[in-house]
Amino acid sequence: MTITAQNIAAPSGAEDLSPRAVIRPSRIRADVQGLRAIAVLAVIADHLFGWPTGGFVGVDIFFVLSGFLITGILMREYEKSGHISFRDFYARRIRRILPAAMLVLVATVAAAAWLLPRGRALEAMVDSVWAALFAANWRMASVGTDYFQKGLPPSPFQHYWSLSVEEQFYFVWPVVMVIVLFLAAHLFRSRKAPRVAVFSVLVALTLGSMVWGLAETSSNPTVAYFSSLTRVWELGVGAILALAAPLFMRVPASVRGLMAWIGLVGIGLGAFLLDSSTPFPMPGAILPVLATTLVLAAGIGTPGLGYDRMLWPITNRLMGYVGNISYSLYLWHLPVIVLLVAIFPADSKKYYLTCLVLITALSIASYHWVENPIRKSNWLRPAKPDSPHEHSGKARLIVVIAIIAAVTVVGGAVAVVKRAEAAASPPSDLQSQACVGAAALDSAGAACDSSANGDTVWPAVSDVEDDTGGAFSCWRKQGGELRSCNYGAQGPSALRVALVGDSHAAMLVPALLPQLERLNWSLDTYLGYGCQWRESPIGSDCGTVMAETQARLTEKAKPYDLIITTSARWANGNDLRPAVDGAARYWAEATGLGTKVVAVADNPGVSEDAMSCIARVGFNPATSNCSTPRDEATAVPDPLVQTVERVKGSKLVDMTDFFCIRSTCPAVIGNVIVYRDTAGHLTATYSKTLGKPLTDRILSASE
Repeated sequence: MTITAQNIAAPSGAEDLSPRAVIRPSRIRADVQGLRAIAVLAVIADHLFGWPTGGFVGVDIFFVLSGFLITGILMREYEKSGHISFRDFYARRIRRILPAAMLVLVATVAAAAWLLPRGRALEAMVDSVWAALFAANWRMASVGTDYFQKGLPPSPFQHYWSLSVEEQFYFVWPVVMVIVLFLAAHLFRSRKAPRVAVFSVLVALTLGSMVWGLAETSSNPTVAYFSSLTRVWELGVGAILALAAPLFMRVPASVRGLMAWIGLVGIGLGAFLLDSSTPFPMPGAILPVLATTLVLAAGIGTPGLGYDRMLWPITNRLMGYVGNISYSLYLWHLPVIVLLVAIFPADSKKYYLTCLVLITALSIASYHWVENPIRKSNWLRPAKPDSPHEHSGKARLIVVIAIIAAVTVVGGAVAVVKRAEAAASPPSDLQSQACVGAAALDSAGAACDSSANGDTVWPAVSDVEDDTGGAFSCWRKQGGELRSCNYGAQGPSALRVALVGDSHAAMLVPALLPQLERLNWSLDTYLGYGCQWRESPIGSDCGTVMAETQARLTEKAKPYDLIITTSARWANGNDLRPAVDGAARYWAEATGLGTKVVAVADNPGVSEDAMSCIARVGFNPATSNCSTPRDEATAVPDPLVQTVERVKGSKLVDMTDFFCIRSTCPAVIGNVIVYRDTAGHLTATYSKTLGKPLTDRILSASE
């Protein structure tokens, strides 16, 4: 399973919105349905199999489609009747989008309450509220920039962000169009003036969004990815095409085919060549946006059956049906992919097969029993006396509301039970327990029988994400000022010790604090968001803070006796030279004053599957093999190792033997869950069990 921030946009309705729809209202463009199918299938494959790597270009395809289709509807209505009916427009949107979206929301909340740990289930409920309010994109932007959310599993509602962007466009764009059309009609007498005026305003807004997207992508990529302001240009390009549609009415058939195939090739290149490292939405989205626009432009007018045959790979009946149910496929696919990990091991054949079957079955059922009937019903239409269709539509709506209400009640009840679930308390003195936590791997207790601990794990699976043990109580946030706190012995004979580093260093705090009085250490902490103990690059968020930290660490009047440091190995990329060079310069200043420097090698990483395993239904610490292969867990090189080799007077402490057994690194050791997330942050509970062996090795290295 591969889930990233790149998610598909919500497929829009299947109305016929070609420029000739007023003349031939019954014809649905087969190429449009084919584009929907391509986008949905690509994104499902990307999320489920991790291939194609650029499957997220579906978001761009659907944004362009939405801008093109919706603007076409509005402009044709104005040119035909002289006005735009907000009531009819929003009634169509509500019938098309709301029922299926709400059904998936409540069904997923109920399933999450059953299948996910308490913390994640509650997070999913919060996400569902944002999604229901069509503000999920801003929620995901906020969560995506939250340092403490890094490495956590994706929300089953993560994909609703793009639906929110589209709905925000639907709220704003019709109003803007009406204002522009009103002014143009009163200021100019030309029949073409309203269309030209809207076109001009749209081009200006689109260019402004592109410029803003380029700036935001380089400075704040997570927010840029989810922001409506940086995404609206993609819908704007589709809208511009809708307004310029008359220019493409007389394009020869041979040219149309060439345009369409060039566009399809462009979409394919985007899907297979782009990946999550590509800057989005600018400039990365330009290729799929222009490619989609080219396909749409080629089909404007009435190309006929010959054109459809020319594009048979996307205009055949199967692709047409997939396009019809694309909205339901979109809604159901991510909840199924995310939640089924709680039942089956990810990447297993049973997992893949069950995902495909469930996604398909739920989508078909949702389309035929909820989405399509309500879309065609008389709900929110002007009342027609004695209309059997009206009563039928109301009956269906009542059934759907009853189902949603029942699922909500069940889901809420289960959630309340899970919130009240009592977590087992760990032993009062973890260090004294021979077979609990790190002690289970200690050479002195290698023969212990951890089965005496039963099937209880500490912390409770539902509390893993929040098990920080006060590690971040004295923490410098991103963009914030330096924070430093003192702990432990206060007497004049106390050894002055400093702990410096990022969030991985912070998770050593629970290990060190219980040992300080015994060791007669007075500990100062210098911990902050992504701030490793090294000279930071120019413009780095840590630059000023680390310079101030360095000044304190190398104060000649009262130098530290010992400096302990560690940092996330994965935070430096493949090129370790800048990290090693910057750290060596800073460390050498400290050792030059006689301060002893001990680097604690970063703990091995943990796989997504190992973390999912501990939350899986039926998990038992005695029988479940939740682990990461050692080669994978230690694959990323640790720059601390090279820095110690460079700096005389520094020593390395490697605790890998307390994380890995031969060829594997378990996610649960001695009935204690080792990691909080896939970013390799330790749980405070396991960190505490490391306290004595860790400090013993630090003492030995600093002698």
